[in-house]
Amino acid sequence: MTLHQFNQLSEAEKANYIWDNGDMVAVRYNDDKAFLLYQLGAFYAEVVYRNEGSKIEFIDAFVSTGQLDPYLENIDISELL
Repeated sequence: MTLHQFNQLSEAEKANYIWDNGDMVAVRYNDDKAFLLYQLGAFYAEVVYRNEGSKIEFIDAFVSTGQLDPYLENIDISELL
């Protein structure tokens, strides 16, 4: 599936596609939200949950590696240096 095709899906269809086909690669937390990053082949999807009630607030799909920066900040590479 391409990014364009994914973006044409409803929110429920996007969530189901992510659960069935995505590989979770990172999690981060900010205030009252949890951000889960999934890789879906050639693009990424970020699922944003509101911690209260564990309800999906929105799903953002992207190809830009710049949007990975908030996740990269949490990776400890000290053992590699």
